Amino acid sequence: MEEEDSKELANAGSYGARAHFEAKGRLTGDDLGKIVGANLLEMARDVSARGGMVGHLKAFVRLPEGFLKVNVVDQELGADISGTAGASLVNSGTMNVMVVAIGIDDCQAKEVLESGLKGLDGRVRILKLEDGHDEGAEHKMISLG
Repeated sequence: MEEEDSKELANAGSYGARAHFEAKGRLTGDDLGKIVGANLLEMARDVSARGGMVGHLKAFVRLPEGFLKVNVVDQELGADISGTAGASLVNSGTMNVMVVAIGIDDCQAKEVLESGLKGLDGRVRILKLEDGHDEGAEHKMISLG
């Protein structure tokens, strides 16, 4: 029996990366959760604009002050945000982000994620992005613009 690629059968694309970041100015864990949630909703709109349908958009943020989990499965439902960072001030951290969508390919999923990360630049500066997809997978990024 041949193995079938369920991602190919579903006409689905996915892409994930880890972003190392620092906060610009005063930022709490609650603020960061709202910013990341709005960012994932913007990525969901980008997926829809490309003719795709969101499977899930997820971000897991590790901070010295705690963690945040942010999920979007439907634009209408908004972002589900949970974690322990709360009112603690955020200076820096890492954020694992994943885009999975039906009707777009892996390349488009990568474009959605990278474009979405640009939207963080007002409050969060990406220092380095690791994607694990290429041999030189770790690349330094001062700006995604």
